[in-house]
Amino acid sequence: MGVVAIHGLDLTLGAATFKWVSSYFRWAVPAFIVLSAYYTALASLRQGAMPLLPWLRARYLKLLPPFVFFSMFYLLMFADLPNLTVRKLLTTHLSGYGWTGQYFFIVLFQLLPVIWLLATRRVSGILVLITLGLGLALYIWAPYGFAGSLLLRQLSDRPFLYWLPYCVWGVFLAQRQERWLARVQALPAWLKAVLVLSLPLLIAAMPGPVGHDSPYVMPMVLLVSIFYVPLCLGSFNSGAGRLGGYLGQHSMSVFCMNPLFIGLYRAYDPMDKVWGADKWASSVGMHVAGSALLLVSVVAACLLTGATLKRLGLGAVLP
Repeated sequence: MGVVAIHGLDLTLGAATFKWVSSYFRWAVPAFIVLSAYYTALASLRQGAMPLLPWLRARYLKLLPPFVFFSMFYLLMFADLPNLTVRKLLTTHLSGYGWTGQYFFIVLFQLLPVIWLLATRRVSGILVLITLGLGLALYIWAPYGFAGSLLLRQLSDRPFLYWLPYCVWGVFLAQRQERWLARVQALPAWLKAVLVLSLPLLIAAMPGPVGHDSPYVMPMVLLVSIFYVPLCLGSFNSGAGRLGGYLGQHSMSVFCMNPLFIGLYRAYDPMDKVWGADKWASSVGMHVAGSALLLVSVVAACLLTGATLKRLGLGAVLP
């Protein structure tokens, strides 16, 4: 839901409101990284550690099909093919800027050896604190680094170092699952609900990135995301938590296919066509209803299409 909100609610909200809402959901992509490390480490604990090269081979073979398939699909859908050059293909369409979400694969490809290294060792609390502190220092320094280096600006937030604290934290949570899970589950339900809804407000209240264009290279995004993931994981025994768990299990479908359905929304512009531009622009209720409709319909379309692909034997493109 958070990823869809970031990518698509500019269709239903004013510019200022959309900026606030997209900031509110900036924890979503860091959560993907934390959960990737978390579930990888859990599997290592339960099944035993595999040697590095066989493990990497299995992981890359799992991630490359969706990366290649959707990169080619969105290349045909969005690219200016008559003017496409080899340089443009390599530096844009295959390097993280080809479609919204592609950069996640670029980051994860770099992080896989790090995740294996961490998951096959005991991650200490001291290591967590050190990487968190270095991550915050890197985020604070980033605007100055981007300002002084064209290469850093072009790389933006794709180097794995920006995401390393999330990997360390995910493995740490997996290796101490019973301890922190019991503490989170012991919290009153009302308090967990308040925290889940209010923590992202700390991100939304901050000004946007200064000196660069990455909304993820910000200290508050790092701090909120670190606390947010275990809080949500500890709530999976509730109805809302079970729904979140189901969406989490099928998150690759939403992550990879939301650009398609949001693109169809952009092409058709249903909000203006259904309600009329003047009436639409003047009604707060319609903005709220339109946003809810977009979120639910895009997520549902992604899940349905993903299930259909798997029934057709194309599950490899949505692991």
